[in-house]
Amino acid sequence: MENDSTLKRARRKKLSELVMAWAIDDDTDRPIYIGTLPEDRRAGRCRCRCPACGASLTGVNVAREDWVNRPHFRHPNDSGKTDCSVLAARVAALELLRTKGILVLPGRRVSRHFRGLSGADHTGSAELPRERVRVKDAVLIDRARAKLILDGGREVLVILTGETTLTDTPEGGKVVATISMDFSAEELAGMTPDELWDKVQLIGEAGCWLSHWGDAALGELAEAQALKRAELALDWWSGSNDEFADVPSELRRETVLHLEVKRIIEAAQTIMVPDRTVTATLTRTRFAPVPRRTIPGEHLSITNVRLERPIARTVPDVLCTALGRFHGHLDPFAIEVTVTNKIGLERIARLRRSVKACLEIDLSAMSGPINRDELRDLVLRGIKGKRWLVYPDGPIVHQLHLEDEAAEAQRAAQRLAALPPAPPTAAQLAQKAQDAAAEYLAAARAYMQAPAAGTLNRSDSDADASYDVAWDAAVRLAEYGFPFGTEPAMLSSAGLLGTVLSLKEQRPLHADYRSMADLLAAIQQASDLQHTVTILIAYRCYAPNVDPVVRERFEAWADQIRQRWRDRDPLLKRSNRYDKLLALCFPEMESGMERSSKQRAPRRDL
Repeated sequence: MENDSTLKRARRKKLSELVMAWAIDDDTDRPIYIGTLPEDRRAGRCRCRCPACGASLTGVNVAREDWVNRPHFRHPNDSGKTDCSVLAARVAALELLRTKGILVLPGRRVSRHFRGLSGADHTGSAELPRERVRVKDAVLIDRARAKLILDGGREVLVILTGETTLTDTPEGGKVVATISMDFSAEELAGMTPDELWDKVQLIGEAGCWLSHWGDAALGELAEAQALKRAELALDWWSGSNDEFADVPSELRRETVLHLEVKRIIEAAQTIMVPDRTVTATLTRTRFAPVPRRTIPGEHLSITNVRLERPIARTVPDVLCTALGRFHGHLDPFAIEVTVTNKIGLERIARLRRSVKACLEIDLSAMSGPINRDELRDLVLRGIKGKRWLVYPDGPIVHQLHLEDEAAEAQRAAQRLAALPPAPPTAAQLAQKAQDAAAEYLAAARAYMQAPAAGTLNRSDSDADASYDVAWDAAVRLAEYGFPFGTEPAMLSSAGLLGTVLSLKEQRPLHADYRSMADLLAAIQQASDLQHTVTILIAYRCYAPNVDPVVRERFEAWADQIRQRWRDRDPLLKRSNRYDKLLALCFPEMESGMERSSKQRAPRRDL
């Protein structure tokens, strides 16, 4: 209860202070403050009227210092209304502006929107700072409006009600600077000049522009900023936009991304590329690591950049010449930019036939807004979304094969070195050699007859097992003094061992030869003649049963070889590298090979 009484007393005190301390002086027709009236103008002799209703006012407690109620103007019979106090405050505020002449106008901010290619709106703004002006005159137009005339001739229309909507249209299209200031508080009418002036300054700075002299220029700046933001957000193309006429709005930004990336690359001097891992396929099945090499990513320098230039049967987005420390010289080097349309296998095949290397930049994984600077950094310095479509793997694969063969030779040497020494007798060595030779021939025959023998990436388990057995038998033969059994000339079905074994068994072991006639034809067509004489010795020893016409044709060719041998043709030489091993495996040929080594091909040996 005590709190309620206190609140009521405070409310009554506040209402009692809501008095009208300003009026219009009849002598000067200007606003006057109650505190400036002399003592002789007390009560009904104050000669003042209400600026709103025009009623003659009474000066209460004029020139008194021991007052209980504040000095104020009173309407006859207390007929004054709130509108009278509000208008009195507005008149007083304008009088202070006219006499003191200084006002700080608020800043002006103008915003404009620009719709990008994607349909999204981009906002730009421009603003002027607060301005300190000198008021030359202040005129009340009506109860709600006033006009300020500034030094220099500028005029400002002031909406005194605080409304923020401009309803009047200027005549002739002329821009009228209009600002809204709220002078509607009734307590303003009871303030002293100093209090009211402080309040006027605050209200002025908090005012809201409804129109401004600089709106046109600010609007142009705001529109330019909105357009710039659309361009930075890659939602507008600074060039011709005719090509977007038939593009759906949801795909236009992707088209801009595609065009912008090409323009970035065209103006660039370097571009970051990802690493490339090259793996070589082994030509044998051994327990060895798969050889591979990774070329690290790096910045490639690019020159001679061309856009949308046809080459062969394809038109890459970008075509240039690239050079890097690790990737070497790539020319022509193509770059494909993809946003939604993926590059298919057929396109990649055409690129592989047309360029040395091709890099794809896939922007489909990008999400959210991205500006031009971020896109440039992603394209030129990042590796996200980049992959190699075409790369010159061939030379690297060849080098990996060479290195792998060298490593295999080293492993073979290590296996040979790891074999325990065996001190058997001569007879035992001879028998072991015979056994190893039989095992070697059996495994070699099985390997040569396997369907996958001699092919790359063999997966036939029988061929693998036969090869391993033949390899191990050849290693033992080398230990017994009969080397070279692991060499391709011996283990290949089309090599020397395969040919001699085919002649002995009267059937071709090579899968490509369907008959002995095919085998004899292949012997005649061989370009390497170092084993021809040895093969003719085997032919004489085993006399294969073939068609007489085939035999006659082959014998005629053999006679030519014999004649060249007699004439000591320097191009016809016999390699005796494998004589010792062949003599062990094919004893029938031993005497012929021995005699041919001592003298230059007696006829009976051929």
